[in-house]
Amino acid sequence: MQTIPEELVERTWKKMSDLPFEKMPKLIDAMQKEQPIIVAFLMGASHDDLNQAERELQFYLGTVVWQIMRQNQPPKRVTEKRMDELIERTEKMAEFLMGESDVDFVNSSINIFENHNQRNVMRHVVEALFEDEEELEDDLEEGEEGEEMERPDFMDKLYQISRYERAKAQAEIEAGVEDEDDDDDDEVRGRMKGIIFLNLKTVVEALDQ
Repeated sequence: MQTIPEELVERTWKKMSDLPFEKMPKLIDAMQKEQPIIVAFLMGASHDDLNQAERELQFYLGTVVWQIMRQNQPPKRVTEKRMDELIERTEKMAEFLMGESDVDFVNSSINIFENHNQRNVMRHVVEALFEDEEELEDDLEEGEEGEEMERPDFMDKLYQISRYERAKAQAEIEAGVEDEDDDDDDEVRGRMKGIIFLNLKTVVEALDQ
């Protein structure tokens, strides 16, 4: 599939945000008929880790992604085999990034997402997930010739995802640490947005055919 232009992504995103709630069931029915594997994935992915608000956000953003990806020409129906292969690839990528140093993570992420075929869609997914987050201060990195390079705001948010994943891995090593937010089912927890992002990345790549 050709790279979807930024203008089309923005237009479709706004159209979905203005869609009346009562029209959502009809849209979901259409999505179920067209991409049943995607619907099943969005409903089941990380179900045990996400609370109700997070599952709703993941499904809604997945619906928006589906609408964007079908604007020029509806993609082929995603097969279970393709979905399984992409899930495995995403998991391996996450493991690889988590094993890198902070600086290497930033460099690897920039390379991955700047060269992603649907980088405009990916950018809007990140922006949507972190629109209510307090912005991180832009880090300045030294270039090869000593020049200071400003890391894009988009990458700051990906860096925040990485920091959460690293902290989570460390917390799992420490026994007896309880999560104070586990009983909060009405709010999207910032620390879970990395998981939602990875699931939506898989959806984008499944439909990118």
